[in-house]
Amino acid sequence: MKYFLNLLMFLFFVNINTSFAQKINSKFPQDYEEVSLELLNEEYWFTHYDNKNIVLEKQCKQIIVSEFTYKKPEKLWIVESSFGDLLGVDSGEWIGGLYHISGYGVPHLIKKMNVNHLHITNDDRVLFFDINYGNGESTLNEIYQNENTANLEIEKILNFDDLPTMIFYDKDGLFYVLGKKNIYRYIDRNLVPILGVNIWKDIEPKSIVQDSKNCLIVGIRGGILEININNKSLKLFVKKR
Repeated sequence: MKYFLNLLMFLFFVNINTSFAQKINSKFPQDYEEVSLELLNEEYWFTHYDNKNIVLEKQCKQIIVSEFTYKKPEKLWIVESSFGDLLGVDSGEWIGGLYHISGYGVPHLIKKMNVNHLHITNDDRVLFFDINYGNGESTLNEIYQNENTANLEIEKILNFDDLPTMIFYDKDGLFYVLGKKNIYRYIDRNLVPILGVNIWKDIEPKSIVQDSKNCLIVGIRGGILEININNKSLKLFVKKR
């Protein structure tokens, strides 16, 4: 118990203040210009363009862009489900865990695993990814309470040949997953890739907003990506000089 509380406190402080250094605000698309996608694959990308991490927020139909020198990746998730509080931890090679926290605040380990993106859906389902960094794969799972035994059980929904870096639900409740290899939409218990092969390569999103029904705007390190869901196209923008 003492070890767990120390770990929880450590992870809490690690995840606090996830953005450091000066914050600079601008607007998209007014303050940005389109450049070739090929620049993402060239070595001088981070020397020719500002390498700050781009965080997006939609305010009054405008996309406000905040720039941070550093944004720490999330490694800890806590949700309040209908069957109690749940804690998901990603500890990398040390392996994290999925925990159920009782009404007395006592954590109970459900299963050792690297949990990512633990969240509650609009219909009150609790979903999360179990990450296998060794082979670059993961599984999408649901945790639920068995009506007969009252035990918490985990059901695998699908195998995912990628590692999720961000998740997003649009205005219509459609579920998107941004991975290392592609961006995916959840359809009929499958994560279907949206873009063509080798278009999305090791891009690490920092934030995402929906600009219109078929357009997603993604903030990355050094720039902004515009994804058109209908024609499966991708555009790259950088701040005007």
